[in-house]
Amino acid sequence: MSNHVYFAVENLALNGGQKNALLEFLNGLGPNDDPSPARCNHWRTRLDNDARIYEAAFEQATIGVGAFKARLALIFGVDAADISHGVVMVTFAERQTAVATYSYGGTDYLRVGIFGYTGGTAWPSCAESRAEARAYISDHAAAWGDNT
Repeated sequence: MSNHVYFAVENLALNGGQKNALLEFLNGLGPNDDPSPARCNHWRTRLDNDARIYEAAFEQATIGVGAFKARLALIFGVDAADISHGVVMVTFAERQTAVATYSYGGTDYLRVGIFGYTGGTAWPSCAESRAEARAYISDHAAAWGDNT
């Protein structure tokens, strides 16, 4: 099942090669041929080039907390059991967002948040996810080059 949502990824300690491998994977998620361009995978990059916000009709199985952990293990050639993660709940507008930080060997490497997603089967609508993403960008306007 797919959901049209927004999610953010932030590099915390990935080196250049690791970051490129992750972005190559993320850029391939979601459809590229949907009749609605907004449902096709596209993204916005933060000015420092260490974070992106993606939008598309993503398959739930590819963007959940466990799915990211499994994909990170494959990309970086490590055992998924050796990747730890912590989740905090953050509200940017009205709906909570589960933000996961992934660690390996005691170092935090990546932060991922699906805007408006609180976990489990409670996926946000596109409008709810968009509202949270916009509020996040507004809260961090200088970093994202947003003057509105």
